[in-house]
Amino acid sequence: MTFNQLQYALALWKYGNYNRAADSLDISQPALSLQIQKLEEAVNLKLFNRSTSPIEVTEDGHLFLVKAQEVISGMRQLKNFAVEITANFNGTLRVGIIPTLAPFLVPLFGKSLSEAYPDLQLIIKEEITENVVNNVRNGELDLGIVSTPLTVYGIKSIPIFYERFYIYTSKASKEPSLKLEDINYNELWVLEEGNCFRDQVNDFCDIKS
Repeated sequence: MTFNQLQYALALWKYGNYNRAADSLDISQPALSLQIQKLEEAVNLKLFNRSTSPIEVTEDGHLFLVKAQEVISGMRQLKNFAVEITANFNGTLRVGIIPTLAPFLVPLFGKSLSEAYPDLQLIIKEEITENVVNNVRNGELDLGIVSTPLTVYGIKSIPIFYERFYIYTSKASKEPSLKLEDINYNELWVLEEGNCFRDQVNDFCDIKS
């Protein structure tokens, strides 16, 4: 088992197609197929179901590839650590950030980071939370900035700031504050699935579904 084989398997998982995965890796389709076969033989696991289109990952294969992502991420972190030792910050830093935060946060660090480390290429990508998380896991992004709560296996999250929630009511309301038990959840409107603010409200109000 080699690092290249793990990267090849992760690419096949991402694209679900040998030709597209091979193109992304700049190798031939037969070479990719051969390396995937050798990897499966080395670990004695069937990672992919090749009879489906797109190609699907087996149940055991999913568990294996999640660990493989951690290994590849660890290798990238080790390379970054070597750069830090020399104090020569160069290369590319790819940051994913959700659109609701990008206009406010990027100006706070984008210019100053580029001026402090002129040899470092900073790439900012606006993505929804799901895409940021997936791209951090598959290595397309080095880090992501999203709204919490975030509980995803294999990803470490560090809060960088907190914001207060404010409730706007009609003028008829004279209460200076509102308790959670005063909220009628049957009349509560929330945003659609996939919106980070929905997750925040669910977490804040302790709503399980």
